[in-house]
Amino acid sequence: MSSDSSLLFQHCPDGSGAPVLPNNTQTAVCGFPSRFENSSVTTGLSGCCEGGVETFGCNSYCSYSQGLARFTACLQNNTDVSNSTLPYAFCQSNIAARNIRSVPGQSSGGSRRYTAPSITGTLLVVMLLAFFAAPTAAAIVHSLDKNPVKRQSSSGCTFDQKANYTTIRNTLQVTAHGYTCASSEGFCPSQAFVDTGLDRNNRTVNGTSAAEPVYDILFGVISNATGRSFPAMTSLLINHEFSVMGGSGGTLGFTPYAWCANGTASGCGNALGSDSVFVDVCGPMFVDENEEIIQGTLLFIVSS
Repeated sequence: MSSDSSLLFQHCPDGSGAPVLPNNTQTAVCGFPSRFENSSVTTGLSGCCEGGVETFGCNSYCSYSQGLARFTACLQNNTDVSNSTLPYAFCQSNIAARNIRSVPGQSSGGSRRYTAPSITGTLLVVMLLAFFAAPTAAAIVHSLDKNPVKRQSSSGCTFDQKANYTTIRNTLQVTAHGYTCASSEGFCPSQAFVDTGLDRNNRTVNGTSAAEPVYDILFGVISNATGRSFPAMTSLLINHEFSVMGGSGGTLGFTPYAWCANGTASGCGNALGSDSVFVDVCGPMFVDENEEIIQGTLLFIVSS
C-alpha cells in the first residue's frame, strides 16, 4: 500500500470525502467515518463484522457481505454510533484497476498493456466537500493526439527533481442516471457499479494530458528516480453502496488524487520541445502500488 495515500485522509471534517481504502480480505467491506465517535463505537463495530476491524485515515471498516441496509441496521442496533453518522456508512466490493501503461504510437512498436484486474474490496464514504479541502486540481484531458509520435530513445534523458506534492483532480460524474430519496425517508441505501473511464485520468505534463507514447521515456526516467508508476491512462472499477439523504437527489462523482513532481527535464527528445525545460508532471496516486488501483474519493453530488 502506498504509505503517503493514507496521510491525505487523517482528518474528516463534516462533509469531507473519504478515500478508496485497502482491503486484503478479497471480500465485500463496509464501514463509516469514526473520527467523531467515541472508542466504544469502534469496539462495538466488531459485533457487526465478519472479520477484524481495520482503520484507514479517519475511517473504520471490516468485512461484511450482507449489504449496506443490514450493515447500517446493525450499527444502529449494536453500537452507539450517532444518527448523524449513519447516513455515511458505505459498502464496497469488486474493485479492479483497468490501466494502460503505454498507448501504441505511430510505428512505435509499442504494445497496449492493461494491469491485470485485481478484485479487492475497499471502502469509502460518500460526502460532499472533498474538493474544497485540497490544492487546485490539475487539468484532465479526455483525448489523445490522433497520430501520436513514437516513443523516443531514453539515451540522455534526465529529470532533476526539485519538489513533489499531492493534489486532487477534477471531479468526474461516474453514473449516467440520478439517485433520489423521498423526503419521508431519513436516508435511502443505493448502489452503483462505477467505471471511471480510461480517458479521464491521464498522466500530465504542465497540466495537459501526456498519455501519448512520446512521453514514455520521460515518465520512465521519473519512475526510476521516484520509485512510482506512471501509466499513460488509468481507471477504477468498483461496486459502491452508499446512502442518499431523504428529500434529495443527485449523481455519484469520483475525485481522483494525483502525485506530482516538478524539476528540470533535459535531453528528452520531442516530448518537451526543448533540450532543457522546467516541468510539472503528475500521475495517479494508488491505494496499492503493486496492484495500481487508483486513489480518490467517491462522493454523492446533490442536485436537488
